Amino acid sequence: MTILITDSESQIGKELQNYFRERKIEFLATDKINFDATNEILVNQFIEDLKPEIIYHCTEYTCDDILINHLQYSESYHIDTTRYIASAASRIGAKMVYLSSSFVFDGQKEIPYLVDDMPNPQCKSGMLAYEGELAVRELVECAYIIRTSTVFGEYDPLFQDLSFESTEPREVFIDLPNTVQQYTWSKSVVEFMVFLVENGADYGVYHFANRELCKKDELVQTYLSMRNMSVEIVNSENAHDDEFPILDISKSENLSFYIPTWKESVMNMWKEISD
Repeated sequence: MTILITDSESQIGKELQNYFRERKIEFLATDKINFDATNEILVNQFIEDLKPEIIYHCTEYTCDDILINHLQYSESYHIDTTRYIASAASRIGAKMVYLSSSFVFDGQKEIPYLVDDMPNPQCKSGMLAYEGELAVRELVECAYIIRTSTVFGEYDPLFQDLSFESTEPREVFIDLPNTVQQYTWSKSVVEFMVFLVENGADYGVYHFANRELCKKDELVQTYLSMRNMSVEIVNSENAHDDEFPILDISKSENLSFYIPTWKESVMNMWKEISD
């Protein structure tokens, strides 16, 4: 099986590459430097020549600050490139896994959002993710669309900053909103992506996030406690309170795929980093 990973420099892209390497599964990974996915002709030629059986499109933006700084590039990358890749996948009959976001919803619902609920994105990242969904639905017959919540993991810049070796107390500034929300360990969603493909699950939309809710500082403190580190969490002045949509993950749970809690995932992440 020929596997193509696009946007391999993203958190999910890096995690997916690591997953396949550990299992000695061959794949080809592209990033924004070695693959100009904004060039439709190049995309068509590349995918038609490679003829991958499965394409994992790992574009991700979970923070609007990134979009504000790179708005023009982001709009092009999320909408145009997703459409180009989806169109090429359709022509060669490839399966496609598209990573979307909980921000396709407005966050006003008092109970978790079902996969069939009508999206109503309120922020730029949600709008772009939803545009990508529409393109994939329109063009690719054999597609998995996975909406996920805020991603954390070994390749998360915040946790990389925390990977220092020091016994001295220090402060850690959190720029993200410190509201109760869902979190998703990058390895958990990667395992789920591969599970869908390998087990021939029905094509369509799925919601995925680690079970149970928490605040960002609780997530970070749990990780730091495993390292026996003394750190004071300080919310940055740049932090802001947004509505964080909560996803109903029952459809994914019903596939007999075990979804860990966020705390289990933090523990598992630390075990892997410390090995």
